Amino acid sequence: MSEFRRGNKQETWPLPAESFPHVQDATVRTEAGIDLATLDYESHDLDRAVDALRPLGPAGADAPAAIYLAYRAYSDLAAQRLARLAEVAPESSQMHLILAQALASQDDFQGAITQYRKALEIDPRLLGVHFVVGQMILAQSSDEPARQQAETEFKLDLAADPMNAECEYLLGEIEWLRSKPQEALAYYEKALAVRPTLVDAHIAAGKVLTGLGQPDEALKQLLQAIALDPQNEVAHYSLSQAYRKLGRSQEAEHELAIFR
Repeated sequence: MSEFRRGNKQETWPLPAESFPHVQDATVRTEAGIDLATLDYESHDLDRAVDALRPLGPAGADAPAAIYLAYRAYSDLAAQRLARLAEVAPESSQMHLILAQALASQDDFQGAITQYRKALEIDPRLLGVHFVVGQMILAQSSDEPARQQAETEFKLDLAADPMNAECEYLLGEIEWLRSKPQEALAYYEKALAVRPTLVDAHIAAGKVLTGLGQPDEALKQLLQAIALDPQNEVAHYSLSQAYRKLGRSQEAEHELAIFR
């Protein structure tokens, strides 16, 4: 490591590489791993650079230098793989998926939807794409025509993947927007049957149950949501509403204070 800092990098690489697996001191291990990864990165051996960072453990992996180096290595790897995909399969469904994701990151949802549909034309069996398209449709508009389009996409996704809890949840959200709380609740319950840890579905079910005059049942859903995600402000606000319906004003104010 001393030679590395003196600038004698490639000449001394075998020494830290051979000794690194046996280093026990956490601080030295982190520094040595970062040095090794740096050497590999500067040698354009990106796979080996990533491999050097993996054994650092949680403490070492959270070192700012390690995070930055991992970011650079993964970014360069992604760019390499994308260039290779453009070379060997420029019209593949995977290329259209990448283009769609890039457009979505720029909030060009309509352009992204077009690319997702092209990917589905090439490979109709792609899982999760109808779900993403449905999300983007709702992101652009929540009027009834948009709801109907999104609903179709979610149901197509569910036909291929009946265990997609997020689809069930968003179908519930569509019914909620249509002012159909009972239908919405049925979808939320389906989502939770598939994935009991889906926080948004617990909150949504609690919101519906409160509105339907069942605050005791709402309380169960909202307490479960907070147990799963204690920092979720929507859950605390909804819980305050349920407590207020039950006449438990002190607990309602407590939850409202946490929300604020």
